[in-house]
Amino acid sequence: DIVEFLSEYDVIDSDVIFTSKDGRPSGECFTTFTSRDVAERVLKEKNKERIGTRYIEIFRANDKEVRSAVGNANSMSVQDGFDETPTLKLRGLPFASKADDVAEFLADYGVEPSHVAMLINADGRASGDAFVTFQDRDDAERVEDEMQRKELGGRYIEIFKARHEDW
Repeated sequence: DIVEFLSEYDVIDSDVIFTSKDGRPSGECFTTFTSRDVAERVLKEKNKERIGTRYIEIFRANDKEVRSAVGNANSMSVQDGFDETPTLKLRGLPFASKADDVAEFLADYGVEPSHVAMLINADGRASGDAFVTFQDRDDAERVEDEMQRKELGGRYIEIFKARHEDW
C-alpha cells in the first residue's frame, strides 16, 4: 500500500522499511527517496492523506531515528554500511526467523540479538532479510567469507556488505 501511495515519487519496495515491535508490525515505516527535494514534496503533498481508512502522518527522520526504530541505534552506517559500524545484509532467511535465530546462526562471530534488525515487507510480513552489525570489520568479513550460502532452517543464506540503498 505504501509503494502504491507513493508511486508518483518513484518509490519501490526496497525503498520502504517497516518497523516492528515484538515481531509484530508497528504501523510505522521509513521510506527513502531519490533526493531531498522529492522527500520535501512528499511531506508537503501527502502528509495527512489516507490509505484506505488509515490516516497517514509523514515526518522527517534522520539516520539515527531510523536505526533506532528498527531495533539497533548502531545498525547502519550512513555512508556505505561499512564506514562506521560494519554491517551485513542477510538475504534468504526463513520467514519465521527472529533476531534470536540469526544471532544463534552467527554466534561464533559475537552476534547478539540486539545486533540484528529483521526487515518486514510492504504487507507487514517478514521479508527474509536482516541487517546485522559487528564489533569490527574483521568479524564482518569473516562472516561474509565463511557463512556465505550456509544453511539456516533449510534455506541457503546470502550475505552482502550493507549499502545505503539497501537500507
